[in-house]
Amino acid sequence: MIFRPHHILCVQNYVGRGYSQEFTHHMDMIVEELARDPEITIHEGCDDICKACPHNTDNTCRSLDKVDRMDAQVIKACGLDHNEKYNWMDLKALARERVFDAGRFDDICRDCQWYDICKEKLTGGSQDALYNGDHAGQEGF
Repeated sequence: MIFRPHHILCVQNYVGRGYSQEFTHHMDMIVEELARDPEITIHEGCDDICKACPHNTDNTCRSLDKVDRMDAQVIKACGLDHNEKYNWMDLKALARERVFDAGRFDDICRDCQWYDICKEKLTGGSQDALYNGDHAGQEGF
C-alpha cells in the first residue's frame, strides 16, 4: 500500500465516517487490509486513501498546502523517509509513540476538518476498536 505520511494518523482514528458513502466504503477496505500488516510505502502526494477523496482532482489534492504541512510534521516526528517501505504495525506503533503519546497530535492535525472526531476517539475510546469492526454501521469519517 502507498500512504502519504499523515494518513498513518488518520487510519488509527477512523470510526466509519467519511466524505461520502464511496469514501467510507473505500476506507473500510483500507482498514481491513491494514489488519493483515501490509507493507506501506511512504509517498509524497496522493496515495491509496486519496483515490476516493473528493479533494483529489486528477491525482492532485485541492487541500495541498494543509496536507503537505501535516505530512512534513509526521515525517519529522516519526523520522520517516519518502519512498521507504515499512510494515503497518511498525508504523502504527511509531506514530502512537511519537505523535499520539508524545502530545504532537494537536499541533499536526488541528487544521483538519476531522480533528474533533479524532480527538474524541483519542480521549474517549480505544484506538484499536477500528480493527475489531467497531466502525461498522456508522456513517461519515
